[in-house]
Amino acid sequence: MTSWWSAEVREILKLKMIKSRCWMNTKTAEDRQQYKNVKNGAERVKRIAKQIRWKQIGTDFENDLHGTKKLL
Repeated sequence: MTSWWSAEVREILKLKMIKSRCWMNTKTAEDRQQYKNVKNGAERVKRIAKQIRWKQIGTDFENDLHGTKKLL
């Protein structure tokens, strides 16, 4: 499992899967729009989670640069 994966990310991706299956079964414009909205929201949540994690990794490396250098 990746370090940015969280319960929030898991839940939004489950919802995305549900909306995708619903749209594939019905093929209506309304279901497609709902799927697109959830998909875009899921991408935002993933992007933010990844950015936060990369900042944490950068901070950890920066702090370890002057420390014991166990991370590198």
